[in-house]
Amino acid sequence: MNPLHLTVRKAKGLLRRYRQRRCLARQPVFDPTKRDVWSIAMYEGASPFDLHPVEGHEQPVLTARDVTDANAGFVADPYLVKTATRWHLFFEVMDTDSNLGRIAVAMSRDGRSWEYQKIVLVEPFHLSYPCVLAHNGDYYMIPESHQAGAVKLYQAVNFPFEWKFVKNLVEGEILVDASPFCFAGNWWFFASGGDSSRWYSQNLRLFYADDLLGACREHPKSPLIKGNPHISRPAGRVLNLGGNIIRLAQDCDPTYGQSVRAFEVTRLSKTEYKERPVRRKPVLSASGAGWNAAGMHHIDARQAEDGRWFACVDGWTWEDR
Repeated sequence: MNPLHLTVRKAKGLLRRYRQRRCLARQPVFDPTKRDVWSIAMYEGASPFDLHPVEGHEQPVLTARDVTDANAGFVADPYLVKTATRWHLFFEVMDTDSNLGRIAVAMSRDGRSWEYQKIVLVEPFHLSYPCVLAHNGDYYMIPESHQAGAVKLYQAVNFPFEWKFVKNLVEGEILVDASPFCFAGNWWFFASGGDSSRWYSQNLRLFYADDLLGACREHPKSPLIKGNPHISRPAGRVLNLGGNIIRLAQDCDPTYGQSVRAFEVTRLSKTEYKERPVRRKPVLSASGAGWNAAGMHHIDARQAEDGRWFACVDGWTWEDR
């Protein structure tokens, strides 16, 4: 092998290890007098990459204080579903009594003013990131369920309040924030996992199947990203903009949930994968004050009939205990 290639490979390895050590060293020191508090807001804009708070409505629209059937520490990871009569917002409720995440739903007629309903999915393990999607006339949910050692699929039996377990899409893997999408006649999903990080994963992985309920295979290029906490963990629903697939990623350096970036998938098949950044700056980031002072890490964006974009987002701040 060319000595220059060896030198470049060694330099890349040293840089990767430096970034990993730096990331771990910069984790915030635990302060027993503070806690991180997440809330949910509604944003709008001319594109999914240019969003701002919905005008005329106080933000955030949902907080832990809105939860009536659990001792909630925070709410986060929102996903939107529009039916003929109303909007549904699925999200994580952190139950402080069990120290486990539950999945809840809120409803709205205009997508701006929300009314909390109830917790709709409880398991003996942590749940979050409730990606809800429609498929063949039914509604399915793929929540984050890494504590179960599987990526689990649920189906609505009484939408939006009752859900049943259908199958494990992937078993024996610690994967977080599975983000499914349909493209070129197949179902795909990004997920983060396959490393020893406790709070977030530094590797991005890709799986595919012939059908949502079919057998999943890992892509031969997976992990697509290794050892990079800035862009490896999914940050919301994958967008399909006229055949252009957009992947959202949260930046977890120096701490979890800093900001959200967007990447366009430029080549995707069962053997190939390539992507590029949509733009240099984040789509969402910390405001420095208020409910999202410390960071933001999730978007689910939908396009309205008038062409504008409408999105649910989350953010966090530090509060005294």
